[in-house]
Amino acid sequence: MLSKEKALNLAKDRIASFNIKSSSPIVVNDKMIIEENFGWVFFYDTLDSINGKSNGLVGNAPLIIEKKSGTIHETGTGWPMEYYINKFQKENGYSEEIRNLSLYYRERPKKKERGIFKFFSFLKRLFNFSN
Repeated sequence: MLSKEKALNLAKDRIASFNIKSSSPIVVNDKMIIEENFGWVFFYDTLDSINGKSNGLVGNAPLIIEKKSGTIHETGTGWPMEYYINKFQKENGYSEEIRNLSLYYRERPKKKERGIFKFFSFLKRLFNFSN
């Protein structure tokens, strides 16, 4: 069984291996880590974007890391995160489905929405998710 700290280090190592060129460091967004029975979903972006100072990266698909094996699964950015989590669970024998990802957000941005937060707000309105 993998600990959250080890999974976070695996996510950081994988993100570093992408060799993304940016004027701001690429970091895991601590406010958007999803913890589930199968493991964790890690979101990442530029530090400036997370702090609301610039637009976010494009194509920065979240990573799913399994607790049992430490296997890293790259998701996608074309569908809502619930789609990728449900697909992962179905393909890997986990039974629970995620229906409303907005329940997992620990903190909402207080400033004008930018980057990934703007995208998730759009998805929330599009799919009529409630708090």
